[in-house]
Amino acid sequence: MSMIEPFQKNGQWWLPDQDNKVPGILTFDPMSGITVSLFQPLSVEFARLDVRQSQIIHGIVDGSIKISLLDCLEVIGKTRLAREIHSSSKIVARQCVIGTHLCSSSRFNNFRLAIHNYAQFMCRTGIHPATGHDAGFMWDRVEPIEFEVDGDKISLGIGAQAPFSFFELSASIKESATISIITKRPTVDLDEIILGVFHSLKTMLEFSLGYPEPIIQFQAVATDAYGRDEDIEVFFSQSVHATQKIRNPHHDMLFSFCKRSDEDVRNLITTWINFYNNNRLTVDVIINSGVKGFGDKRPEQSFFFLISSLEALQRNCGSLKLSMPDDQFQEIKTLIFNVLPKNEFGDHMRKRIGNMNEPSLPQRLGDVLDAMPQHISERIINKKVLVSNLVKARTLLAHQIDRMETNNNVLHIWHLTEVLWGITVTYILGLLGFTSEEVDGIIKNKITMLNALHWIEEVSNNPTTKS
Repeated sequence: MSMIEPFQKNGQWWLPDQDNKVPGILTFDPMSGITVSLFQPLSVEFARLDVRQSQIIHGIVDGSIKISLLDCLEVIGKTRLAREIHSSSKIVARQCVIGTHLCSSSRFNNFRLAIHNYAQFMCRTGIHPATGHDAGFMWDRVEPIEFEVDGDKISLGIGAQAPFSFFELSASIKESATISIITKRPTVDLDEIILGVFHSLKTMLEFSLGYPEPIIQFQAVATDAYGRDEDIEVFFSQSVHATQKIRNPHHDMLFSFCKRSDEDVRNLITTWINFYNNNRLTVDVIINSGVKGFGDKRPEQSFFFLISSLEALQRNCGSLKLSMPDDQFQEIKTLIFNVLPKNEFGDHMRKRIGNMNEPSLPQRLGDVLDAMPQHISERIINKKVLVSNLVKARTLLAHQIDRMETNNNVLHIWHLTEVLWGITVTYILGLLGFTSEEVDGIIKNKITMLNALHWIEEVSNNPTTKS
């Protein structure tokens, strides 16, 4: 079983504090999540209700496999047959834990997570021909990279069974590139690790690929109140991903750990985790707005989110260039404040004026373009035109984000969006410490970046008349 393939299991289900067991079918779907269809409600006393919530529901499937459903909502349904009313129910759970019956005091640690494409991201010992019936090649990294981040012990490694078939153009599910994390202290909340260090590492891979990447497998060790350990596997919906299909490994990563020393990997990961923790929402938006993203993306939506994200990045990480010297601004501000009325309107104006010395959007975009490496800067025909086009497009889309145009302006916005994505990603690479020479090499040799910046001459040379 994996988190990218649906499955069904027949079993028995009950509340932890009750003996009454009800037959039902467990269904997992990567997009819609976990449900259990029961032939009757779990508890007879709650059969008269329409909805019931439970923190934990226990089950047994395939005769012996323990199941714990977490954060459950049981919806009661009623069917009239002849003169009798029969009750059934459906459970919707946020997470499904296979391998143990959890209780409120259970603790979790020793997390092991597998993500597709991580093998290519991590392999650093060369590629050799596959043996046996697998046609293609194998990656082999015997010793994992191990280090600590804020007390959490992280291990990144690749097993010896990761064949890639050039005939099938697909990566085998047998790939065993894994992230292992032993947290500083066991956690009672699985979300803590899902959204913690692991998610930072997962997002690092997604940023390099240019699109979201689903989890293949999530394993851990659960410890009960008596100190007994049980190996578990966790399932939950990954509906934020537009597809759950495994595709052939992407050969156009922005960067990877290939041929890097262990120390380089540690330094880059530490830098990324700090950067991501300070810009979590912004980076997630950039990945989901990328030109390589799955699904149909409307250019005006991607553009609007990207330009807002780029401004947020510059505000958070860039140098602050004031519109005028601070002492001069303070003098002007004091004069204005003295004549404003002491009422609600006056307070409102004081707040607005107090922020007026911060850089404007055109200033922020100009600062970003000044930070671009040579391979981009030499292709910008007119920086003022490019900044003006970006600002006018943002103003235009702020008023029609829900309307889709079908004229040539859509193409103009789409070209601006591609260029904006390329500039944003390049700016982040600089914030991560990549040198101008390294970023230039990425732009010259990566088809995703070349495609993204293909229209940069056009959008920096032709002023738009729409605003």
